[in-house]
Amino acid sequence: MGDLYTADSVDAITSIILVNTDSSARTVNLYLLPSGGTARRLIPKDMSLGIGYCLITDGKQISVYDASGNLLLTSAVVAHDLGGASHNADTLSNLNSKVSDATLVDTGDIILKALLTTRGDIIYRNATVPARLAKGSGGNVLTMGANDPAWAAPAAGATKEFWAPTTVVTGGSMTHWELYFVGAKLSAAAQRAYTVFHIPHDFSSITEAVLVVIPLSTQGSANWDINSSYGAIGEAYSTHQEGDSATAYNVVLSQLFEVDISGILSSITVGDHVAIRLLENNSAHDVLVLGVRFKYT
Repeated sequence: MGDLYTADSVDAITSIILVNTDSSARTVNLYLLPSGGTARRLIPKDMSLGIGYCLITDGKQISVYDASGNLLLTSAVVAHDLGGASHNADTLSNLNSKVSDATLVDTGDIILKALLTTRGDIIYRNATVPARLAKGSGGNVLTMGANDPAWAAPAAGATKEFWAPTTVVTGGSMTHWELYFVGAKLSAAAQRAYTVFHIPHDFSSITEAVLVVIPLSTQGSANWDINSSYGAIGEAYSTHQEGDSATAYNVVLSQLFEVDISGILSSITVGDHVAIRLLENNSAHDVLVLGVRFKYT
């Protein structure tokens, strides 16, 4: 214990640096003693400095660094007169309760700007202290692990679905079946039913696309041709045209049936307007066309 420095009337001390060069941790107390005045404590009582640790204070703030230069503590301090037995207990945690004229603000948990090094970094709390999570890659999303957050590629989008009813018929008629299902009734060769829909803005890929029908007779090989025509605003309506005239369908009278149309929508993209046509090739293969069920991600 002793005087570190004696200043005259013109000296101005802006900071004090203490480094523990001993081979063991040392307990440190630091005071300011004005000439003819009362001692004022500059740091909390009995602060411990580990081996190689450094303490820096300017009278308003304390910073403690370890031997590798890592910042361990920063505390804002307002020095106060020391006098009376009650001041003997003025530790960092209880100084305010022990000394009526003292204020010592513990800011050891202040998160420092230096913790972040790169634009896009974020801060989280690990097992003990605030920590840096480095920025993720473009398109990554923040996920939660068992304990800590992490960046990850986004999961596949949720499946969505819509229904587009058949609204136009050529040669046949728009009617209902058994008073319930409304659709386009085809009852002769060359009659056609049309269903039109739009590909929504959140479309990524087809999960399932089917044309729902009710056969009006039982057929082992129902002969229907399925065609598509589609394009976006500013394109020809027939920019893309595809068809399936080879597939025959095993259907039963009055049993709802789904015709897979995903194969004739190979180039659809966001914003396309799509028309689906079912053509009856054989007058014995009558059908009620209800509409399109479209599922996507």
